[in-house]
Amino acid sequence: MQKCNRSKVTSIQLDLLCNEKDFKFFGHEAVFHPLISEIKDMEYNGIKINNFTRKGAVVFIADGNLGSHNIGAFTENFSHAYICRFCDATYDSLQNTATPNASSRIVSTYNLALKKLNESHDIKSYNLQFNSLCFFHVYQGCHHV
Repeated sequence: MQKCNRSKVTSIQLDLLCNEKDFKFFGHEAVFHPLISEIKDMEYNGIKINNFTRKGAVVFIADGNLGSHNIGAFTENFSHAYICRFCDATYDSLQNTATPNASSRIVSTYNLALKKLNESHDIKSYNLQFNSLCFFHVYQGCHHV
């Protein structure tokens, strides 16, 4: 989908709505599991319409900065050291220069950072169900509208 069409109301479909306190109480896995199951069914089996099977997939998630950070297991505290989900810029490096020498993140470095996060005993473990989809990865698929 072209970027100019991503924010059009007719292009946005609400798939899930959850109260913030319920989301915090039940967590990522419990809240997203039913949605992910239905999306996987659409990817593999699709639905029949007029004797034709139509399959579907998640192409991107339209959300805000905080939502992208939550879904992607990035820090949600923007005073934390690493503040950007697109590069490895730190808060301190941005204070020292307008153009920090930060490396762009790529899927492989994202996956490595997530693996380290999951191995840490003092940080909440993330099972990013969206990354189990066939055609979607949270690093590439979360976009601001």
